[in-house]
Amino acid sequence: MSNELLADYLKNSIAATPSLVDARTRDLKGRMLFHRPIFYALEKQTKEFLAGTNIENRWIAVPGLRGTGKTTLLLQVYRNILQDFKIPQANVVYASLDLVSRSLGGDVLSLVKVYEELIGRNLSEIKAPVFFLLDEVQYDKNWAIAVKAAIYEKSNKTFVITTGSSALALQTNPDAARRILFEKAYPLRLTEYYMLKYHKTPPRDLGPNLARVIFSAETPEKMFMHLNLFYTAVREFVLALQPRDIESFLRTGTLAFSVHLENEKDVFERVQNSIEKIITDDLMNLGSFDKKTLNTIPRILDLLSVRGTISYENLSSAVALEKITLMKVLDSLSKAELINPIPPHGSVDSRVTKSYKNLFSSPAIRAALMDKVNRPIDHGLLFEDMCAMILRRLKEKTDLIQDFTYDARDGGADFIVRTHKNQLLPIEVSYGKKSDNKQVIATMDRVGAKFGVVVSDKPLEIKGGIVNIPIEMFLLL
Repeated sequence: MSNELLADYLKNSIAATPSLVDARTRDLKGRMLFHRPIFYALEKQTKEFLAGTNIENRWIAVPGLRGTGKTTLLLQVYRNILQDFKIPQANVVYASLDLVSRSLGGDVLSLVKVYEELIGRNLSEIKAPVFFLLDEVQYDKNWAIAVKAAIYEKSNKTFVITTGSSALALQTNPDAARRILFEKAYPLRLTEYYMLKYHKTPPRDLGPNLARVIFSAETPEKMFMHLNLFYTAVREFVLALQPRDIESFLRTGTLAFSVHLENEKDVFERVQNSIEKIITDDLMNLGSFDKKTLNTIPRILDLLSVRGTISYENLSSAVALEKITLMKVLDSLSKAELINPIPPHGSVDSRVTKSYKNLFSSPAIRAALMDKVNRPIDHGLLFEDMCAMILRRLKEKTDLIQDFTYDARDGGADFIVRTHKNQLLPIEVSYGKKSDNKQVIATMDRVGAKFGVVVSDKPLEIKGGIVNIPIEMFLLL
């Protein structure tokens, strides 16, 4: 790698990034894109760093599924640092390690060295804040050690944000991980989709309030009564949507790049390309698989896309992989956040003997896989992916949910949530088909739950200890 080439890249990046920011952070009508909640989390850390009130949390890693808008987020942060915090352009370095590594043969260490040569001093000597915004850092396998040694520990005047695939957190050693604040980039919520698509602000705190009601209720009557207080606000929000918005959201809208793409086939093609990158790039860093095993992964994903649950034995037989190898592959797909594995309800021993329900971390992944082989897209399965995605985010970002599983026995509910009050709440989801309460009742009896929830296209109602929550209300969580 020529340092001259890397120096030219860095000079051009410092000079040209403002133009890139302007192009990538506006919609098709030239309006500035709205900021998602994760932006404000990063802005808060930036403010505290510049104020000198928190110099420890000056290294933030943003892992997330490909397509969740991490690059746009990083560019919005760049604009915020220059325009709102008035940091000189030369003191803010934006670089994509995908390009630095693949095209220039560089890495984090060489990038920092070239930057120090450009400014004529070592980072340990700087007097003013310097920001490094490093995108796609997983392409440098030693990124965490390099950032720690070459940037973070050299000066308390440095601030680093690194983004990358979901494999990011797994490439950190314990010593580096202690210094990193992780802020995960999730697929879009319905309110974020609405905000980005229509440039309108959704009802403030409606989703968090609904979530607190559902997962904190002590009786079904209290859940119904409190949800009913928000029913008018939910209906007003739904009326602001276009007729096919919810279906479009399920098919493609959870991935940020898709919001302003008119052609659904273009979205599916980009999702399929992302899946290929996850297999060829990310999975190589997560597990040691030979070529034969890697070649089975598209077939595994195809099989998972057309059914809600498939046993390890049947899947192993279908793709001609030993069960232990298959389980390693599924574990890597989970760590890369292609799939969202839901454990069977029961003891630890029963979880070992029963197969997990492997849903997708975004319904757009399932939709793209189905489209690839010209299968009709099953919106019921997309909605199940969506509900699991909502539950996963609530578990990781709030204190409302301890864990969630599924009832592996015949005729059981789709999910069993253990709330923060240690109550079990069976949830059955239904989209575009006749719904009843049989699954929830069966699971309530099996696990001793006091009440349950059905999510369907029926209106908000309560019957026999079961609360029916309309689909559009649950999607707001």
